[in-house]
Amino acid sequence: MSQLTKKAIVEATLNLAQSRSLNKITVRDIVEACGITRNTFYYHFHDIYEVLEDVIDAKFEALEGSWGSDPKAAAYELRDFCVAHKKILSNLYKTIGHDAMEGYLYRRLHAILMELLRGENVHYGVRAEDLELIANFYARGLTGELLCRLKTEDSDLISDTERWERLFDGTLRFCLENAKKLS
Repeated sequence: MSQLTKKAIVEATLNLAQSRSLNKITVRDIVEACGITRNTFYYHFHDIYEVLEDVIDAKFEALEGSWGSDPKAAAYELRDFCVAHKKILSNLYKTIGHDAMEGYLYRRLHAILMELLRGENVHYGVRAEDLELIANFYARGLTGELLCRLKTEDSDLISDTERWERLFDGTLRFCLENAKKLS
């Protein structure tokens, strides 16, 4: 029952966040949409932002598990999640601010990239500090690009990511090859 209630809270919050700014959504709005009490809401979450963080964390955790086995599919899954929830992510960006959103996205993308690089590194034997440098570089770039797209109403994340894929295909392997030569 508890998981069903938590799921109902998440769905109600996502539905409300599609149509209005996060700072205009109240816990009262959510509990009325779910048919639960405020105490029940607070049993599961501290505030509305924690609900959204829980949704985003769950998506990233699912991706982190699949990134090493099929990075392209995981990247497209992340992109599709961002497209499907762009309004919500944009509202979150406007509400919590650039620095908070940047830090969150960077940490999550960095973790995914490190998993991917460690998996590829079995063929290269690159030093850990070089893997960290490569992951930092790409995580910062991807974070910046995603934030830019969240701020821009008319951005087309689907065509942008397809273009990124064609432009940057093979660059991680190229970085690993160069790092191996430097070792």
